[in-house]
Amino acid sequence: MSASRLRAALVAGALAVTSLSMTAPASAADFAEDCVDGPASAASAEAPHIWDAGGDSQFAPNADAADLRAGWIGVNEEGGFTANIQVTSMSTPPLMQQFMLSYSGVKGEHYVSARYAETGWAFNTGHLDTTQTPQRQVNDGPTTGSVDTAAGIITINLPEAAVPPAPTDGSEVKMPVIGMKSQQLLGTNTSGGLLLLTDDANWVCDVILYEAQETEEEPATDPSQTP
Repeated sequence: MSASRLRAALVAGALAVTSLSMTAPASAADFAEDCVDGPASAASAEAPHIWDAGGDSQFAPNADAADLRAGWIGVNEEGGFTANIQVTSMSTPPLMQQFMLSYSGVKGEHYVSARYAETGWAFNTGHLDTTQTPQRQVNDGPTTGSVDTAAGIITINLPEAAVPPAPTDGSEVKMPVIGMKSQQLLGTNTSGGLLLLTDDANWVCDVILYEAQETEEEPATDPSQTP
């Protein structure tokens, strides 16, 4: 299958799951493991790659909005990949709250973030600078995203340059997701301030970006039959 046809199939799979009810898992019994390897095209709030227990957020004024429940890599309508984070509830806006999902992409560890502050939602992307001691996260600039407040789901578009490209040989391509976290900003969005960890889920899961495709072999030719 060509890369374009493969990407189209992933998009179709992603759109097929959008009709599912977007409710958070109620308990650990809903998933056998905290981390589930699987294809990006089949992931949703019903079948996330990362699951986190509810009711364990700390230090946040709005505990439900900081309470991580599920995370997954999905596919948007344009065929790009997305990071999705679900919290218990956003019935009250998560003012001064930041959400991050980290993954191992091209040339190391990357992350995307969403922050809700005085001016609304802002989405950013960045990478982990391993040349520094200690290592530090570096903001690479803005990206796009959306928030479904009714479902408590934050969707952030991953930058194409940071995601492994589609294979040309039909082989399977995986991308590890390292984890997600929520943080409370102490200070103002303009003046900076400290980020206080309010919840995290650090499970390394292998997300299948491109599933292996069978290649059709050309039939062997008999040299004696060549005119």
